[in-house]
Amino acid sequence: GKKKAKREASRALKTADINKNKVLDYNEFLMANIEFKKAINEEILRHAFDFFDEDHSGTISQTELKKLFGPMCSEEEIKQILHEVDSNGDNEISFEEFKQMMGKFKNSPSKVT
Repeated sequence: GKKKAKREASRALKTADINKNKVLDYNEFLMANIEFKKAINEEILRHAFDFFDEDHSGTISQTELKKLFGPMCSEEEIKQILHEVDSNGDNEISFEEFKQMMGKFKNSPSKVT
């Protein structure tokens, strides 16, 4: 309950206090905030990946991609997606490959007109 939350908050503050002066200065606060956002994004990506990885094999297969995209993509388009994302050539999408793919979407300019 509260004790656990206090311990976790104390641990987080100690970790964020880079110069160990027991004061969280502005730069340390910004760095901690960036790290927190990265952790949250990673968690969200993990949940999305796990949702797509229906058989819980640790990878997203071509079959799982077909289920995901269904009638929106042809067989050839699904193979193309797999080819573009699958950097190690095992015909499956690992979590690391999934993160890279999502990063590309996040960083690509919007094409909405």
